[in-house]
Amino acid sequence: MWSWVFPFIKEGLVSVISAVVMFPLGFFWKSFVRPSLERIGYKGIRLAPVYSTEFILDGNKVHETVELKQRAYRVWGRITSPESPKGSMISLFEGTLDDSTLRGIYNGTSKSLPAHGSFLLTRSADSKEWEGFFVEPWQKTVVSLKYTWIPRNS
Repeated sequence: MWSWVFPFIKEGLVSVISAVVMFPLGFFWKSFVRPSLERIGYKGIRLAPVYSTEFILDGNKVHETVELKQRAYRVWGRITSPESPKGSMISLFEGTLDDSTLRGIYNGTSKSLPAHGSFLLTRSADSKEWEGFFVEPWQKTVVSLKYTWIPRNS
């Protein structure tokens, strides 16, 4: 009479055990194996961990600090703008590196000072500076401003 219950229990146990095994394996693959393979196989540009940036907004020269991390062609980090005309703000960004082109998007972390946009930077073979533009909504319009990243030594 209860013989039909045992196959269901067996199938359920197999499903639960599979999920319990696959979750740690997926985590291990994503956090260790894949990054290690990317590091070994990646032969492209290595970025400095900290950059100073500058651009001109409404006639004012604005300086920022970019702290980044790189894993092969993927780049992410934080842009700190202590003297922005919008006030002090921090934006988080992520981007991709393709040959000598860095493109990314950023989003501000403050609700009172929203900032979001994108940037596209290039580097010539004999330079360590990245130059390009960023695009951001500003005062009910969209602005495109020249943007330069200069690596810091420290």
